[in-house]
Amino acid sequence: HTLTMILLEPYNRMVFDTLRTLFDTPADRRDTHLHIVAGDFDGAHFVLKADEADPSRAVRVGLMMRGFRECMDNGASEMLAELYPEAERGTNLDGCNVTLRVDLDAPRERPELLCNRIASVKRNILAAPLRKCINAIKAGRGRDATRVVIPYRDEESIFILTGAETLTVTLSLKLQHEDDIVMGRVFLKHLNDA
Repeated sequence: HTLTMILLEPYNRMVFDTLRTLFDTPADRRDTHLHIVAGDFDGAHFVLKADEADPSRAVRVGLMMRGFRECMDNGASEMLAELYPEAERGTNLDGCNVTLRVDLDAPRERPELLCNRIASVKRNILAAPLRKCINAIKAGRGRDATRVVIPYRDEESIFILTGAETLTVTLSLKLQHEDDIVMGRVFLKHLNDA
C-alpha cells in the first residue's frame, strides 16, 4: 500500500487559474455566465461569478469558511481593509462571508500579482489573528491579548495564546484515516527528537 502526498499551495489554485484565464481572454470572448463553486481541502468554498452589472469586465470572488467571524474579531477586519480594497461591503455572493470584485480590464496591479493576492484571501484571513498577536507582543502588549480560538474543521480548532514575549499556536486535530494517524505519529516523533 502506497502513501500519496498532496501539495497544499498557499493559495487556491482554482481561483488563481480561473482569474488568470479571464485576464488572458479578450473581453468580448469572456464567459459572461461564469459561475464556479470550488471547495478547498478544509471545507471552505470559493464562488467565482461574472459580475451581473458588467459580466464581461468584472468577476466577483466569494469565500465561505469556518472561523470567519473569529478571525474578523481578531485582526482580519483590519487586514481586509488594508490588503483587499476590492472587498464589497454588505453584498456577499451566495452566502459567502466575504466577496471581492475584480475589475478584469483595469486591474490595480499586475494580473499575476492580483490573481495570487485574491486566491490567497483565505490564507490571509486565517493569518490575521497571528499577525495581530505578533504585533501585540512586539508592542509590549503580549499579556493584554486574549486567547483566540478559531474553529477550523469539524471537531478541529486553532488555538492562539500570547505571553509577554511568546506566542503559542496549538492545532487540535482529529485524525480519522489510518495513514493520517501514522503520519501524525511520525511527525510527533521527529518533533520530539528535534
